[in-house]
Amino acid sequence: CPSDGLHFGSGTTLHHSTAAEGGGTVSADLCAVEMKNVSILKSTSTTGDGGAILLSSDSTLRIKEMSTFENNTAAAGSGGAIACQACGLMEFKDGTEFQSNKADNSGGAIHLSSPKSKVISSGTRFVGNTATVGNGGAVNSHHSSWASLGDRFESNIAVAGSGGAFASFA
Repeated sequence: CPSDGLHFGSGTTLHHSTAAEGGGTVSADLCAVEMKNVSILKSTSTTGDGGAILLSSDSTLRIKEMSTFENNTAAAGSGGAIACQACGLMEFKDGTEFQSNKADNSGGAIHLSSPKSKVISSGTRFVGNTATVGNGGAVNSHHSSWASLGDRFESNIAVAGSGGAFASFA
């Protein structure tokens, strides 16, 4: 990761990206990622987690100002849009939207596995996300804390698991 991290600014669109392993669009290890008014559309991780973004090893993600994750897929993994594996920090603010993302396993939009800090979500919409085999139609959370303020969960599905909108396990 560059010393200043990755910054995707206003109006940036990342479309139709594919990775064989994790992070169809972005895979971040020990990296700070910031997004402001960004769209990630139709990205795929074919065998790993994080259809659009995979965060690992203390990486951070800050998203704000109407960013959109739509139609992203973790084809054989978890986290249709975003997967966190021992990531450092995640914040979603100012109208971030997760729509029609799909994970073959768990976390149709987001899969969390042992993040180091509480996930903060404010004014975020989770609409029509699907976990096919596992838990958490929108969010699947393992060993993590989540703070939600003014979020909206609508029409999310855990087809063969628990928690259509949100599943949390210790």
